[in-house]
Amino acid sequence: MSLKSAKDLQAIAMVARGLFELAVDMKLIDAVPDAVKKILAFSDVEKLRAARKIVKYKAANPAPPRWMPAFTMPSSPPRRKGSRWSATWSGAL
Repeated sequence: MSLKSAKDLQAIAMVARGLFELAVDMKLIDAVPDAVKKILAFSDVEKLRAARKIVKYKAANPAPPRWMPAFTMPSSPPRRKGSRWSATWSGAL
């Protein structure tokens, strides 16, 4: 194995960061109340935030690139069983 290009170093850095984040999550899971619910809900919040950025960009640039599919943005997060999003991250957006 050799490190001859920047891609090699970027891949190693990405793996190292992922392992570090996983270690931090494992350490904090017992210290933070409802940590598992918050971790699961956080990914949903981030997806919604990213989708809103895409919709904002599309509104500012009506002629989309060919790779961007046409879609509409829901006005509120999806309702799921137990409503974990609203119970955990209701003020995040």
